[in-house]
Amino acid sequence: ALKKEHLAAWQIHWGSKATSLRRLASELRLGLEAFVFLDDNPMELESVRQQLPEVITLSIPSDREAFSDLLGRHWALDRWKGSLTAEDTQRTQK
Repeated sequence: ALKKEHLAAWQIHWGSKATSLRRLASELRLGLEAFVFLDDNPMELESVRQQLPEVITLSIPSDREAFSDLLGRHWALDRWKGSLTAEDTQRTQK
Protein backbone atom coordinates (compact mmCIF):
# COMPACT_ATOMS: atom_id res chain seq x y z
CA ALA A 1 0.00 0.00 0.00
CA LEU A 2 1.11 3.52 -0.73
CA LYS A 3 2.00 5.27 2.51
CA LYS A 4 3.02 8.79 3.52
CA GLU A 5 6.63 7.69 4.00
CA HIS A 6 6.74 6.69 0.31
CA LEU A 7 6.25 10.34 -0.70
CA ALA A 8 9.04 12.91 -0.77
CA ALA A 9 6.66 15.90 -0.77
CA TRP A 10 3.09 16.80 -1.59
CA GLN A 11 0.71 19.66 -2.32
CA ILE A 12 -2.90 19.34 -1.18
CA HIS A 13 -5.31 22.08 -2.27
CA TRP A 14 -7.88 22.97 -4.93
CA GLY A 15 -5.45 24.96 -7.08
CA SER A 16 -3.77 24.14 -10.39
CA LYS A 17 -2.12 20.71 -10.48
CA ALA A 18 0.48 21.97 -12.96
CA THR A 19 1.38 24.83 -10.61
CA SER A 20 1.70 22.34 -7.75
CA LEU A 21 4.04 20.16 -9.79
CA ARG A 22 6.19 23.17 -10.64
CA ARG A 23 6.36 24.08 -6.93
CA LEU A 24 7.32 20.53 -5.98
CA ALA A 25 10.02 20.45 -8.65
CA SER A 26 11.45 23.67 -7.28
CA GLU A 27 11.19 22.53 -3.65
CA LEU A 28 12.90 19.22 -4.38
CA ARG A 29 15.34 20.67 -6.93
CA LEU A 30 14.27 18.15 -9.58
CA GLY A 31 13.37 18.41 -13.22
CA LEU A 32 9.72 17.91 -14.13
CA GLU A 33 10.69 14.79 -16.09
CA ALA A 34 11.28 13.11 -12.69
CA PHE A 35 7.57 13.39 -11.78
CA VAL A 36 4.68 10.99 -12.15
CA PHE A 37 1.21 12.55 -11.77
CA LEU A 38 -1.66 10.24 -10.79
CA ASP A 39 -5.29 11.36 -10.87
CA ASP A 40 -8.73 9.88 -11.41
CA ASN A 41 -10.01 12.94 -13.29
CA PRO A 42 -9.42 12.86 -17.08
CA MET A 43 -9.67 16.68 -17.27
CA GLU A 44 -6.90 17.11 -14.66
CA LEU A 45 -4.71 14.57 -16.45
CA GLU A 46 -5.16 16.32 -19.79
CA SER A 47 -4.46 19.72 -18.24
CA VAL A 48 -1.15 18.47 -16.84
CA ARG A 49 -0.31 16.76 -20.15
CA GLN A 50 -0.90 20.02 -22.03
CA GLN A 51 0.97 22.29 -19.60
CA LEU A 52 3.77 19.92 -18.56
CA PRO A 53 4.39 17.34 -21.31
CA GLU A 54 7.57 16.18 -19.57
CA VAL A 55 5.55 14.84 -16.60
CA ILE A 56 4.30 11.24 -16.86
CA THR A 57 0.54 11.17 -16.24
CA LEU A 58 -1.32 8.05 -15.12
CA SER A 59 -5.03 7.53 -14.67
CA ILE A 60 -6.00 6.02 -11.32
CA PRO A 61 -8.31 3.06 -11.90
CA SER A 62 -11.56 3.08 -9.91
CA ASP A 63 -11.06 -0.57 -8.94
CA ARG A 64 -8.88 -0.87 -5.84
CA GLU A 65 -7.16 -4.05 -7.03
CA ALA A 66 -6.34 -2.47 -10.40
CA PHE A 67 -4.92 0.58 -8.61
CA SER A 68 -2.75 -1.64 -6.42
CA ASP A 69 -1.58 -3.46 -9.55
CA LEU A 70 -0.73 -0.14 -11.23
CA LEU A 71 1.35 0.94 -8.23
CA GLY A 72 3.19 -2.37 -8.13
CA ARG A 73 3.82 -2.89 -11.82
CA HIS A 74 4.12 0.39 -13.73
CA TRP A 75 7.72 1.05 -14.79
CA ALA A 76 7.48 4.75 -13.90
CA LEU A 77 6.80 3.82 -10.27
CA ASP A 78 9.74 1.44 -9.85
CA ARG A 79 11.76 2.05 -6.72
CA TRP A 80 15.29 3.30 -7.19
CA LYS A 81 17.68 0.51 -6.28
CA GLY A 82 20.86 2.55 -6.68
CA SER A 83 22.67 4.41 -3.97
CA LEU A 84 21.43 7.73 -2.61
CA THR A 85 23.66 10.76 -2.42
CA ALA A 86 23.73 13.21 0.47
CA GLU A 87 21.90 15.67 -1.80
CA ASP A 88 19.16 13.07 -2.44
CA THR A 89 18.67 12.60 1.30
CA GLN A 90 18.52 16.36 1.96
CA ARG A 91 15.73 16.80 -0.60
CA THR A 92 13.26 15.04 1.67
CA GLN A 93 14.30 16.66 4.95
CA LYS A 94 11.84 19.29 6.14
